[in-house]
Amino acid sequence: APPWGEQPSRHRLKLPASMQKSKASTAVATGRLHLLSSFFAFLAVLSTGGSTAALLVKFLPRATAPPPPLPPPLMITGGCASWSSALDNVEYVAVGFTFSGAPYFRDASSSHYIYWDPSCSGTDSTARWIVDSDVPSTTASSDLDGDGACTYYARFKSNDSSSPPL
Repeated sequence: APPWGEQPSRHRLKLPASMQKSKASTAVATGRLHLLSSFFAFLAVLSTGGSTAALLVKFLPRATAPPPPLPPPLMITGGCASWSSALDNVEYVAVGFTFSGAPYFRDASSSHYIYWDPSCSGTDSTARWIVDSDVPSTTASSDLDGDGACTYYARFKSNDSSSPPL
């Protein structure tokens, strides 16, 4: 805690009119500005002409880069054996990204999803693209359907999380 006993965010001292702009600028230029810093804010103590004032300055969060563009739609054709009538020849549209940065897709009815899971059970180390009825988590790092098992309609083992095999 600061020596004055309260959190810096509770101190909101306004500079006296006599110390605004020109005197504050002079204090910075002549080295009479002292900073007490923390991770999120800093306290500026100005000493000019026999008087002292404090000013709390809070940092704004860093801007994040925009997400990458979503990949184009895709379609499964063949290979899903017992589920082929429900999954084949259906267009899957990218709707977002999971925690790993891999895109995930859903069909038009929103009842089937395609996503990359680095560990479908949370303990299995085989990464794979999965076709499932569960919406994948965008915050979990593995076992994206949260069932603790590798249960799904279809899968394709792959370490490439950028796109399902086309």
